Amino acid sequence: MMRAFFDKLFSEKPKLAIIAGFLTAVALALVPIFVRFSEVGPTATGFFRFFLAFPFLMTWMIFDNLKDPQPKTPRTHQDYFLIIGSGAFLALDLFFWHWSMLKTSVVNATLLNNLTTIIVAGVSWLIFKEKAGPPLIIGIILALVGSVILVGHNFTLENGNLFGDFLALVSAFFFAAFIVTVKQLRTTFSSPTILAWGALPTLYILGTLAYFSGEILLPETPWGWLPLFGLAFLVHIGGQGLLTYSMAYISATLSSLLMSLSPVFAALFAWILFGESLTIIQIIGGLIVLTGIMVARQTRLSFRRS
Repeated sequence: MMRAFFDKLFSEKPKLAIIAGFLTAVALALVPIFVRFSEVGPTATGFFRFFLAFPFLMTWMIFDNLKDPQPKTPRTHQDYFLIIGSGAFLALDLFFWHWSMLKTSVVNATLLNNLTTIIVAGVSWLIFKEKAGPPLIIGIILALVGSVILVGHNFTLENGNLFGDFLALVSAFFFAAFIVTVKQLRTTFSSPTILAWGALPTLYILGTLAYFSGEILLPETPWGWLPLFGLAFLVHIGGQGLLTYSMAYISATLSSLLMSLSPVFAALFAWILFGESLTIIQIIGGLIVLTGIMVARQTRLSFRRS
């Protein structure tokens, strides 16, 4: 019975998109680690993530366009508006999220940022008219409950953490706006085109904010470049590329739901790297999140040709 269930789970065309969503969650779980180890300011860290990745994104876009006899690039005012919007939303998401990691706990910042799931679900229902059937609704509820249980023993609203918690919550709204905008762009453009063009406004906004905030702009040691390269290649090129690809085949709501796994992987990385063992309650929370993903998978998925 279990074999038949998993065969059905991964038998449809969107199976690669679902795997990409899982890998995106892994990449997002690495962000707090890289930000905490970075020798430059939180905004400058976000800037270098795009600065170091940009040449590779442009190369990827060029080779991708060579395969298409009629490559699609932004041409209309609406195209440029959406491209600039996606880059701006992602820049503001990173700005608020990175700063929240220094003002509150990593688990607080991760959990509050994952409220993106609820925001995207509402926006997708209003704008994209995506049907939120019972399996998807139950899956979202289970994933959110599991995330709360997983990090609940660390989730506090102490006075010293309130500002950081607020920043993380604000970042969730900007990340939701980024997801919805990319979902719209994927009906016309390929993943590398969106990532390469969208990086331009992101670079400009993060560079400007980092300069005027008076942050440390360059690493003090050669080792200080490692977290920046990790963010550029593992998180941005790998994680964001997989996220953008997956949105062509699954709903924006399910994409966001898959990313709710990031607290699970964050807890796992903390256990491996820092010896922070998981409690029974945390393990139960992780299993509930995984159950929510499986339940949501039973709903009908919307997908388009890339």
